[in-house]
Amino acid sequence: MPKTYNIEPVKQALASAKQILILLPPDPDLDSVAAGLALYLSLQKQQLSASIGCATAMTVGFNRLFAVDKIKPRIGNQNL
Repeated sequence: MPKTYNIEPVKQALASAKQILILLPPDPDLDSVAAGLALYLSLQKQQLSASIGCATAMTVGFNRLFAVDKIKPRIGNQNL
């Protein structure tokens, strides 16, 4: 039997959010970066204001991921 999840609270939070911040963990692996970018691009496609950041600089190994250049080491005037 497949699990079902109540996603209504998430939908409501996203609908009422003015800005959404996605933070990747320090020293992320390829899967973490890809998942973060997938969420970021999905939110952008829904015309929601989203930013994605990571305290660790993205290396050449991540360059094959679409939109990796959108990951910022600083959000606003704050270092991550």
